[in-house]
Amino acid sequence: MKRAGVIGCGLIGRKRLAAFDHSVTLCGVFDVDDARARDCGELFDVTVFSSASELIEEVGPGGLVVVAVPNGALSDVAAQALQAGCHVIVEKPGSTTVEQMQSLVHLSEAHKVVLRVGYNHRFHPAIRRLRQHFTSGRFGEIQLIRARYGHGGREGYEKEWRANAQLSGGGELVDQGSHLLDLCAMMLGGLVLDYVSLPTLYWHMQVEDNALVAAHARTGSAVVWAHASWTEWKNLFSLEVFCKTAKLEVSGLGGSYGPESFTLFEMESGLGIPKQTTETFVPADDSWSLEIDDVWQHILSGAQPEGSTGHDALHVLQL
Repeated sequence: MKRAGVIGCGLIGRKRLAAFDHSVTLCGVFDVDDARARDCGELFDVTVFSSASELIEEVGPGGLVVVAVPNGALSDVAAQALQAGCHVIVEKPGSTTVEQMQSLVHLSEAHKVVLRVGYNHRFHPAIRRLRQHFTSGRFGEIQLIRARYGHGGREGYEKEWRANAQLSGGGELVDQGSHLLDLCAMMLGGLVLDYVSLPTLYWHMQVEDNALVAAHARTGSAVVWAHASWTEWKNLFSLEVFCKTAKLEVSGLGGSYGPESFTLFEMESGLGIPKQTTETFVPADDSWSLEIDDVWQHILSGAQPEGSTGHDALHVLQL
């Protein structure tokens, strides 16, 4: 029997709850904000627990605990669940320090349980399509990745927990930049950092509101240029992968980021205008349910995961 519980009843915790299908027994939820927990319990018709430890005990060894709390508390809660013999999917970045992430990886290995980190962008349909193309080898090796991701915040953004370094562990590099680094590392088999700039250009906060990163592949000659921004006044997601004979481009993520699409620019002989093929995906975001399905397959069959593992997240933090 598949059993699960969710710790953290904010936006992401609710997305995780909605992603479970009827084959999963939802043991309940917990949040340090009692009112938020009660509201979530009513919405999803699940039991509300008075502590994380009680929920973890109810889920029990072999069950799955989702940890969707602010960054500064991720590692402590995840460690508690791992030590209880539970499998864990902890929201990105997984922890706020390399040392904490290393400890989680060691705990998962010691207790022989699965540790996954919630980089759900891997499961967006356009990114999955991109992955199919570059792994086919049809267009040669990746030469360059140019990645951009940003939004403009909202009124009072500088007062939210993401702007507090103690709670968030960092600014836009941790928030949206970590998604870009995860995707680039996934495609290139690991990255080596060459340059980083972390300015705070607009928001009055402790952390950076822009992150600019240059890196290169751990093996091979491919290079990466990534920019994440909280001053991107029109929400943007753009991932361009330049191979030897084609460019693969993902644009948008649905919603305020615009329609999600994958475009293949295939070079023809003579280096003329490339043949262009675009596929646009329906606006529903299935990445959350696809990631949870991938986690269960990993747990139940030991299948090679498509999503981010503890080791993958550790690599991103080490950058």
